[in-house]
Amino acid sequence: MLIYSLQLTNFKKYTTLTIDDIPEQGVIKVGGQNESGKTSIGEAVCFALFGRTFLNDKKNAKRLIHWGEREMSVSIVLKDESDTHFEISRTINDNALSSIRIVRLSDNHILTNSLSESEQIISDLLGYDYDTFVDSFCMVQRELTAPDVSSIKQMAGIGDYGDITDELVMERTEETHSLNALKPPYDEKSSALQAIDLDESWLPELVEANETLLGNQKGKQQLIGQLGEMNATYPDSSQRYKKLKKYHNIFEWLGVFLLPLMIGTWLVWGVFQFFPEIIQNWLPANTSSDHVDAFMVWVQTWMFPVAMGTVLIYGISLFFKWRAESRIAVLKDQGLEFSTILQQGHQHVIDEVDKIVPTRVGQSLLQQLQENTSTSAELTVSPATEFSHIPKLGELTAHYAATPSELNDAVDHLQNTLHTQSNEIDQHLSSLGNDIEQEKERSDRAGELRAGLQKISQTMKKHETNIKIRDYSIKMLQRASSKSIAHFNQSITDFAAKSLPHFTENRYKQIKMNDDLSVEVFSDEKQDFIAYDEISSGTQRQIMLALRMGMSEQLAINTGNTKQFVFLDEPFAFFDHQRTISTLEALPEVSDVVSQIWVTSQEFPEELTLNS
Repeated sequence: MLIYSLQLTNFKKYTTLTIDDIPEQGVIKVGGQNESGKTSIGEAVCFALFGRTFLNDKKNAKRLIHWGEREMSVSIVLKDESDTHFEISRTINDNALSSIRIVRLSDNHILTNSLSESEQIISDLLGYDYDTFVDSFCMVQRELTAPDVSSIKQMAGIGDYGDITDELVMERTEETHSLNALKPPYDEKSSALQAIDLDESWLPELVEANETLLGNQKGKQQLIGQLGEMNATYPDSSQRYKKLKKYHNIFEWLGVFLLPLMIGTWLVWGVFQFFPEIIQNWLPANTSSDHVDAFMVWVQTWMFPVAMGTVLIYGISLFFKWRAESRIAVLKDQGLEFSTILQQGHQHVIDEVDKIVPTRVGQSLLQQLQENTSTSAELTVSPATEFSHIPKLGELTAHYAATPSELNDAVDHLQNTLHTQSNEIDQHLSSLGNDIEQEKERSDRAGELRAGLQKISQTMKKHETNIKIRDYSIKMLQRASSKSIAHFNQSITDFAAKSLPHFTENRYKQIKMNDDLSVEVFSDEKQDFIAYDEISSGTQRQIMLALRMGMSEQLAINTGNTKQFVFLDEPFAFFDHQRTISTLEALPEVSDVVSQIWVTSQEFPEELTLNS
């Protein structure tokens, strides 16, 4: 990611500052005396990207406002590897209220105006966050210090290896003690659960049987009432049904007679009324005209009332026929209801208790009934043979073909049997209630034991997992040191091979990191590696600059940035004149990735030959 332009308003020393047409490659020199605002440019870049700087965090960001002003703003335009430009604009006022706007300039699409969303969007655009930025691409003067062992460990990712290993060993010991302490109570609860020997399906079967018998008993009691009502209603309904059928047949035959009479009467009247010449043609030639005229007058006078009379009588017969049919339909529905009640009663009396409940429960109930009463077991079986005539009686009842006495005998017998079976079910329900209570107590106790076992088991598994994790972590940490140092050493060595000769005028070309993380530099003069603290402080800073540039290049590559800017604040503060010239001339050559290099300095050598 490269900086395309930068605009400041009321930012620290600057009331306004616009930097545009920034070159994409080379060294960008920012010169000036102390307090002239050189570092402020780097702070402005940092603020635009992350809302804070390396000198002022977000809580103190309002300190960046120019003295006497109430608000400041920074706008930066970045360019990515696909030549897409993004503008990030931030503002903050003296009340510490800030805002942000991120725009993709190619289509003026606003990516966000939200501070909460901006951090993730910027992280996605750049490929890194604030902490990574200030540790790599933004190098302030105070950071170019000698790499001690602890800092190199942090760079290599193994800084806390020893402390972490000790902590893991201690934690593993504690986890083992906790695991061993849980085994006795686990074994105790497990033995108690085995002693209960709970059948998980027995309680559901008992509850199901109880609900089934309650429903069956309720159905029997309801049927007893319905049978009584039916027995009282059936004689009257049967009599009315037969009477209505008789009336219906009368009106039906009357309609058969009246319909042709009505049609014929209307036909005669219509012919005499509208086609008298047809009648004249039909009469013999010798028919007296006086008789014809008299007949014509009679027809025209009386035939219409006669025709209307037939219509009225036919309509009345249809009405009474319809009325009879509607009442018959109601009685038929009632007859079907009577038949259904009989069929349901028949089904109830032939249902056997051990067939309507789960098999094991049914067998247990029958056995208990035999043990607790002197009644023969056969009495618990419904008299199916005795009531075999009920289905046929139900069919007759639906059409009122059964006699009231037949129905009365059947209903009385059904009611008595249903009463007997209901009392028998009462005994079964009492027995089931006791069994359910006992099984619930056993189930509750087993549930408590299982819950305890599950809790202990989960805790034990957690301890076992923690022990495995710590064992694995210890092994990984033991391998991590050598692997991390080898990888880190190789990366630094590769970059140093191409950067150190430029920075040190070919005096030093290689860096080596030992197992104890100490740094050695190969000296051409001595033809051997020498310790880092054996070289001058200026050379140490050159080496440190090479290390940081190498880290920046690797980070840019890892985050997908083929071109990247870097901001170096006073990197040559302790360099001599010639060392400054050689380093500045080498900077554009050390990396194809870190191509836009911002450098601040109080002054730059006049004889410097640098395309910047």
